[in-house]
Amino acid sequence: MKTVTVYSIVHTYVDADHGEFPPPSLEGSFLSLERAQEEMERLVKEEVEENNIPLCKENCCIESGPDYWEAYEDGYAAACSSRYDIMSSELVLEGDCV
Repeated sequence: MKTVTVYSIVHTYVDADHGEFPPPSLEGSFLSLERAQEEMERLVKEEVEENNIPLCKENCCIESGPDYWEAYEDGYAAACSSRYDIMSSELVLEGDCV
């Protein structure tokens, strides 16, 4: 058996004030970490430009790293937030796929 690492972007979002608690969404899976990072950067840029984050601009805190990005309202992290994570997993190839 051969394994391949797959990098998946997962988006989570919550807006407790408006009763929005959608399930996590898979935004794509990639065979290279660099490609997943590029796509996450594009998704974040799109979200910020389209003002999809219903946060007060002066209270908006943003944290990020090579495999995550999160925006939340300062002092209310659980009330309203948007987060992207790059998660890795091993895909097992069997039979004709090897």
